[in-house]
Amino acid sequence: MAILPWLSCKQEEKKGASMSGAYQLTQMSYKGGGIDTTIQGSQQVKIYSPTHYMFASLGADSSVGFGFGAYDQEGDVITEHNTYRPGYLDSAMSVRVEVKRTDNGYEQHIPELMVSGVSYAMDEKYTQLPAGTSSVLDGAWEQVKSITVKGTDTVTASVKQFKMYQGGYFLFVHQYSDSAQKAHSGFGFGTFTVSGNTVTEKNSLSNYKALVGMPISVAFQMDGDDAYSQSITDTTNHSVTTEYYKRVK
Repeated sequence: MAILPWLSCKQEEKKGASMSGAYQLTQMSYKGGGIDTTIQGSQQVKIYSPTHYMFASLGADSSVGFGFGAYDQEGDVITEHNTYRPGYLDSAMSVRVEVKRTDNGYEQHIPELMVSGVSYAMDEKYTQLPAGTSSVLDGAWEQVKSITVKGTDTVTASVKQFKMYQGGYFLFVHQYSDSAQKAHSGFGFGTFTVSGNTVTEKNSLSNYKALVGMPISVAFQMDGDDAYSQSITDTTNHSVTTEYYKRVK
């Protein structure tokens, strides 16, 4: 059965322009709770895949903020279903985002965002970063376990970490507790290349200052399309850590 031309156009319009790519926040304005302010040049980045998104920010006081989840898009309206964020780990929250594509990125308006019981309206402007090549790692991943071998000792850890690769960029976010059970958040963002079974990452923004600007090459092994592992050798501690990831669908 033939599809009427006007119906085909309507369906295409509903989908909206693809958001896939990496973005840098250039301006943020928010109003609510007696506050009306605009901030220029925030250290915040965001990655969209065709199905998921992740953002992370580094405050002037080195504080870390992040969010990860899936999203739905209908035309110029995106509903982000956030499932992982500091302080509310594994707690779902959906946010309506109105987007407008620009020549160098996009603008977004959030009509209502509840923070500690206070409603805020927020506007943000993002610049899209130059796209790189796609790879087998593109998409959203969750770390399911980590095994460290040092001599005859083997330690298995369960680390909560999510990671996204998309068009030559990567972003990971995690939270862990120290020996005093104090929670710490962390992230790393930058570019990556894949050569054979080696991925080389170079962080350009992270709360871990030692990572910034230093290329890190890691061997990885795909297990089908939806799982992979990577091995990290620590020459100082003479240990090898293997991390296991599953694709988030």
